[in-house]
Amino acid sequence: MIKGIQRLAQEGSEFRDISFSDPAPGNVAAPTSAGREGKDVVQSTTAMASTSCASTLIKLKDDGVFESRTSIIQDIMDALADNSNSVVGVHGMGGVGKSTLLVDAERRIKEETLFDQVTKADVSANPDIRRIQEEIAHELGLDIKNEEFVSVRAKLLCKRLEAEGKKKKVLIILDNLWERLDLKSVGIPCGHDNKVIGCKLLLTSRDRNVLEREMCCDRDFLLAGLQEEEARGLFERMAGDKVHDDKFKPLVDEALHKCAGFPFLIIAMAKYFKNSLLSDCKDALKQIDMSTNKGISKVINDMLQLSYDHLKDEEGEEAKSLLRLCVACGVSKPYLEDLVRYGVGLRLFREDSSMEEARDRLNSLIHTLQASSLLLDDEDANGFKIHDLVRGFVASVALKDHPFLVLKDENKLVAELSKDKLKSYKAICFPNVNLEELPKDLDCPELQMFLLFTNEESLQVPDSYFNSMRYLMVLHLNGIHLSHSPSPFQFSENLHTLCLDFVC
Repeated sequence: MIKGIQRLAQEGSEFRDISFSDPAPGNVAAPTSAGREGKDVVQSTTAMASTSCASTLIKLKDDGVFESRTSIIQDIMDALADNSNSVVGVHGMGGVGKSTLLVDAERRIKEETLFDQVTKADVSANPDIRRIQEEIAHELGLDIKNEEFVSVRAKLLCKRLEAEGKKKKVLIILDNLWERLDLKSVGIPCGHDNKVIGCKLLLTSRDRNVLEREMCCDRDFLLAGLQEEEARGLFERMAGDKVHDDKFKPLVDEALHKCAGFPFLIIAMAKYFKNSLLSDCKDALKQIDMSTNKGISKVINDMLQLSYDHLKDEEGEEAKSLLRLCVACGVSKPYLEDLVRYGVGLRLFREDSSMEEARDRLNSLIHTLQASSLLLDDEDANGFKIHDLVRGFVASVALKDHPFLVLKDENKLVAELSKDKLKSYKAICFPNVNLEELPKDLDCPELQMFLLFTNEESLQVPDSYFNSMRYLMVLHLNGIHLSHSPSPFQFSENLHTLCLDFVC
C-alpha cells in the first residue's frame, strides 16, 4: 500500500495538499509539509514509529511478512524455479507458522507469476482424499463433487493435471502432511515411486523424514521461531496499547520468553493479555511451567488451557461443546453444514431453533473460538481451521467428561478398541481411514454420534452394527455399502440427524 501511495504521489503533480488521519496500529504514516518530493511524502513505518515501538517494527516488511520469513520464502521460490527440483518442502515444529508461511509464499508466487496455475489443499493427520481432490480441482476449474467413487475422481483429476502440465507450469501446495500421501490415489500424476510428474509440489510437515524419505523432496527448509524483535512486534500488535503500560512490560517480557518465538503461542497469549486484568496476567504466567524437563509441549498445553478456561458463562460452555464437536470430526477443516447438522442432532443449539438460526448460532460460536485462538481463520471467508495442537489438547481434556474416539491408524484398530473403553465413548469417528472391514463387535451403549467416512469403496456395514447404540443421536455414513438399507436405522428413537453420502 505504501509503495502504491508513493507511486501515485510521484505521478500526481496536481496534488498540492496532503492530509493525514490517525495512523492504524503498526502502520504509521508521517505528516510532512506540502510540496516535498513524492518519495518523502510517505515515510517507512520504522522511521516514524514512536521510540517505544520502533525496534519492534523494524523486522516487518512492507508486505506484512516478517523478515526472517521473507528469506525462507525467497529460498523456496528459488528452489521451485530450479528445473532440477520437482518437490520442495518446509518442516518445523507445530505452531511455528508453516501454514502461514505457505499463505505468504503462495501470494508471492502468484504476484511474480512463477507458475501459471497454483492450487492448494490441506492434508492433516487424517487425510480426506475427497476434500483434497475437490480443493485441487476447484482451482483447475474441474467439477468432481458429484462423482461418487474416489478412484474415478482421481482419474479425472489426473487427466486434467496432465493436460495442464503440457502447456502450463502447475504448482500444487499440500499443507500439513503427517505421513506419506499416496499421490496416485489423489489424482496427482506420479510414477510408481510416488515421484511427481508434469507439475511441482510444495509441502509442509512437522517431520523432515516425511518430506525426504516418504515424499522424495528434492529440497527442504527448516522453519524456526520468530526472532526476538519480530516476536515482540507481533505481541504488541495483537495485545494493543496495554503492553506499553509500565506495569505490564515485565509481564510481556516473561510471556515472550515462554512463547519461545512461536507465533501460535504469541497470538494466543497476546489475546489473553488484551482482555485480562493485570492480576489475571500474573496468575496466568505462574501457571505456565517452562521447566526444562517438560519443554515447549507443556507450555503449549498450559496456554491452551488458559484460553479454554477463559470461555465462561453459558455461551462459553456452548463454545466448548462446539470445539469438542469440531475435534471429534477428526479433520482440521470440518464442513460448516455438517457441523450445523451434527449440532442440531446433538441439541447443541436451542431445541426450538430453525436450521437458519442454528447456522447463525454456529457462526457466532466460531467467532468466539477464533477470538480465543482456539480456532484459526482460513483463506475461505466463511471457513476456519483447527490447529493440530488444539485438537490434541481438546481431545485430552474431553476424555475426562466427554470421551470420544477418533481413529488414526486402521492397522491398530482391533488392538486399541478395548471393550471397557468403548462402553464409555460418547462419539466415534472413523475419518477417511482405509478400512477393509469393521470390527466385529462394537458395544457402545453410551454412543451419541457415529461418523464413518471411508475411501474403501467395498466396505460393507451389517444390519446389526448399530444395535447396541440405543442413544445414538447423529449418524453420518460416507462411501460405504449397507447390506439392507434402511433397516439398520429403524431401531433408534433418539436419532435426530442421519447423513448418507455416496452410500449404496
